[in-house]
Amino acid sequence: MGTTNYTFRRTYNGKLILQHNGFEYRTNKSSKQSIVWRCCWHARFKCLARARISNANGLLYITNPLHTHPQVKKIRNVLYYDNQLINKLNGSNDFKITISQKGIPKLFYGGYLYRRNNPHLKNKTYWICTKYYGYKCKAGCILGKDRIVVLRGTHNH
Repeated sequence: MGTTNYTFRRTYNGKLILQHNGFEYRTNKSSKQSIVWRCCWHARFKCLARARISNANGLLYITNPLHTHPQVKKIRNVLYYDNQLINKLNGSNDFKITISQKGIPKLFYGGYLYRRNNPHLKNKTYWICTKYYGYKCKAGCILGKDRIVVLRGTHNH
């Protein structure tokens, strides 16, 4: 039986993600009749869960409901913050936290992308530049309960 109880969100790269019952799916293939969605955790956890949205009536059908991982809500709690809380506390909309296709949290701030490093030490989350290994970029930041602070150095790229 189909349902209309689903939402969409966009990733940092602008790709569409289907959200339903705490799980997220990305497009796998499409036809004139429907769009097939595959679990976002397919690569990391070998999750074979799939869903299909009919183009005729917009109903969502879960074709394979078996996930090999917990719901996204539980996984996302690891981030400790959500975008609305961060934006509210900082009064700005120039940073976002997203989950990459490989399930890794990423922070986009000031035109640079950071990855989490030493999460949740003393109610703070430490982030380092994603170019740390390729360019030896030493820039990083700390995400605290009430602000974001540049931790060290400037970007060398």
